[in-house]
Amino acid sequence: MRWQDINKKVYFYAGGTTGVFVLIWMFIALVGVNYDYTNWEQCVQGRECYARFDVKTTYWRICLNIDDSATVPQFFKKQSRSRTLWLNTSRYGLVTTTPTIKTELMFGTYKSRGIDTAPDNKPLREVQTGDCIERGQTNYLYVRGLKEPEQEIIWKADLFDIDPIWISYPAGNLTVNINSDLNESQLISAQFAPDFSIPFDQLNWSNHTILLGNFSWNFSETNISVKPTVDWMYNMSNNGTINFTVTARLNQTADHFRVHCDSQIVNNYIIQKNVSIAWTTLFNLSNSTSRTINCTMDLLNYSQVYINWTLEYSTPSWDFNLTFNVTSP
Repeated sequence: MRWQDINKKVYFYAGGTTGVFVLIWMFIALVGVNYDYTNWEQCVQGRECYARFDVKTTYWRICLNIDDSATVPQFFKKQSRSRTLWLNTSRYGLVTTTPTIKTELMFGTYKSRGIDTAPDNKPLREVQTGDCIERGQTNYLYVRGLKEPEQEIIWKADLFDIDPIWISYPAGNLTVNINSDLNESQLISAQFAPDFSIPFDQLNWSNHTILLGNFSWNFSETNISVKPTVDWMYNMSNNGTINFTVTARLNQTADHFRVHCDSQIVNNYIIQKNVSIAWTTLFNLSNSTSRTINCTMDLLNYSQVYINWTLEYSTPSWDFNLTFNVTSP
């Protein structure tokens, strides 16, 4: 499709809702644009599903515009003879799926800017106005879908004559019991008990400090256990008929604390399994078996500053919870 034809056809695309894959088909109808695609059938944790389109263009530079205005067409050019073609992504529905699930279009990016990671380890971010498919290079567009583990999703791209799926798998029957000596109703973070007598030993309680009330303290402690002391925190049971891998993640992280679960001693060294907001693999659990684990916390550079007995600064508290899940064999 030549640039001369775009002005004739732009309003042809202005009405209705078009899927992302139809959108990409429109790309390959243009001169010098071609594509390849990768579909990962197995979804991360059975929930986060991905597909990738590798788009190359030798003639058009295709930029994305996000605008819900009804007057903005789906394809338009800002200059009549420009080889930059603008695509209004707000006018498109995303992936056509059966059954319907939430989907979104994402771009590959630098690690520092990524909010997600694709199965090919490429950091991803949401599309933004001004993102462009550049001429003379391979551009990576990703589609992410969110589903339940037991769902099998078919996504349609009829104009490509492809009909891929994101498969389901038995989630397994995992039972997680917290030790009855601990308070199940509290956040997990509240179960850990740092020794706060340590930072106050740092203070010089001279007459000068007592009169002015100007002082600060900084405190770090590693491998903090829960209180009361217990032999184990969690008992994990596989009550299903398949083997699976137990994973864990935190609902939040921060620089001033770290959490480790199911750390092991190997050749007199502690191999720590750091749990973060990303799913962390803990261990494999065979069907009809159980396993107990402990978790510990590191508190790093927790500090406060007082001036004239008024608290001027305090490191935020740690308020986190743990979630456990399983992956397929």
